[in-house]
Amino acid sequence: MQKFFKRRRYILLFLIIILLIGFITGIFLYYHTDSNTLLSLNTNLNNLKDNLLSNRANNIFSHIIVVLIITFISASIVGYLGGLFCLFYEGTAIGYTMAFLCQNYALKGFIFALIYNFIFKSLFLFLLILLLVKVYDLVRNIIGFIIYKKHENLIHNFIHNIKILILIST
Repeated sequence: MQKFFKRRRYILLFLIIILLIGFITGIFLYYHTDSNTLLSLNTNLNNLKDNLLSNRANNIFSHIIVVLIITFISASIVGYLGGLFCLFYEGTAIGYTMAFLCQNYALKGFIFALIYNFIFKSLFLFLLILLLVKVYDLVRNIIGFIIYKKHENLIHNFIHNIKILILIST
């Protein structure tokens, strides 16, 4: 596993930078949101306790569906950008949530945002980054085939990457 990450450290660094840019964008968007929207969010947040106690939040199922969709869409060169956008969007959502809760509830809001994002987003983000790394290998093989006409081990690499993508997404 360490060899896997060491060989792909630049793509991992790129993906983490996209996530951090999304996080900073989320904070920036929060501080440039008009007061009516913030008031609406604050009203909805007051109902959050009742909603959490009365409803079960099953975000894992929706995250698995998103990962499956990204797996199949990202198998093309153009579709890879959709996976990168999803990573950026998740970073923006985390940044916006963190800024909102920290601004309105100070330390309690920060602790709640950390726990909430860690529980609900950490596994999803890990799988998404792992998925994007493997899809990058797949796209690189496809580009190598299209541009450089590399036929060596193309079918073997393609089938191997598809098997790993299916394992990651299930």
